[in-house]
Amino acid sequence: MTNEAPASAAEAPQAPKPHAASITAIRAAPPKPRRLSRKTLMAGTLALGALIAFALVNGLSERDRSTSSDEDAQQSLQAANPPENIREAPANYDLTQLQPPAEDGRDYFWGDHAPSDAALADSEPAPTPQAPAQPSPLEAEADAARISSILFGERGSGARAPANNQTFTDSDRRSAFLNGQRGRDDGVLDAAYAPPRSPYTIQAGSTISAALVTALNSDQPGRVIAQVSENVFDSVTGETLLIPQGARLIGAYDADTAYGERRLLVVWNRLIMPNGWSIPLRGMPGADATGSAGLGGDVDAHIGRIAVASLLSAVLGVAANESEGDDGDARLSQSIGDAAAQQAAQTGSRIVDRELNVRPTLRIRAGARLRVLVSQDILLRPYPP
Repeated sequence: MTNEAPASAAEAPQAPKPHAASITAIRAAPPKPRRLSRKTLMAGTLALGALIAFALVNGLSERDRSTSSDEDAQQSLQAANPPENIREAPANYDLTQLQPPAEDGRDYFWGDHAPSDAALADSEPAPTPQAPAQPSPLEAEADAARISSILFGERGSGARAPANNQTFTDSDRRSAFLNGQRGRDDGVLDAAYAPPRSPYTIQAGSTISAALVTALNSDQPGRVIAQVSENVFDSVTGETLLIPQGARLIGAYDADTAYGERRLLVVWNRLIMPNGWSIPLRGMPGADATGSAGLGGDVDAHIGRIAVASLLSAVLGVAANESEGDDGDARLSQSIGDAAAQQAAQTGSRIVDRELNVRPTLRIRAGARLRVLVSQDILLRPYPP
């Protein structure tokens, strides 16, 4: 009895372990990505390739227009009708007979029917009074040079004004600028040496660091707001705070841009302190962080629009050329096709010209660093007052 009990216990079936699939999943099944059908892509590619191949074959194939060209040539020869003066002219000049020389007392032009001298005298118009002869431009210039004074060493007289039809080039403007600067560093200034008007002055030549609060877009001119990013102290001692960090700058920018320009002209008109006090700046120029005039940003030259316009112009031209009739007898359809080709070419060129005339767009993001170039002395009070 004692031995059978353990054997029966050993032979007893054990409980099956739970399967891994019956365990509750913690994460949901990831979504399957959607993909394009390969069959659709292959069908679209084949259709596009067939269309391009058909266009190339049809455009490069030679058309049989010899019959139509011959018929057109014959019809043009038949319809040609020379004018009357050509039809009445001699076929050649071999049989042309020259008139004999005039005899004494016989007018060659009038022949035997010449009018009397009195009739000719009455028919002659009365002589009109002639204005006195004006000197030529060269003579007038020579006369002016003879009566003009000697200009060597004279500084009081300015440069001679150009003629109305004379245009200045870049080199002429540079030369005029250099000539205008000559002599300005000679001698002594006629201005008095003066002390600063106030110890609380930001003198000309200083800079005010700031950052843009509003973005700039050259499609339209507008106002711009910036915020002073660093404290500004007086120019004499550098110890008195005059403009605190956080002061606001109000200005304007010019949107008149041309092709190749990458900077916007910005001027500042007003400075507002955090305590509400303000002072006009009267159009002080703005510069970037390096001190270069204007602010630079991203340039959109609208290349995509120009490319689309060029492609549309080419498509219109090809479509109009393909609309010409292939039949030699269908002259009306050929004329319509020629007119459509000309109109399509004009329309395409106008579209391209319109897109080329679009000015580039300059965009400057908010937060861009800038500087205000102080061009005049600014008299302020210590902050806070």
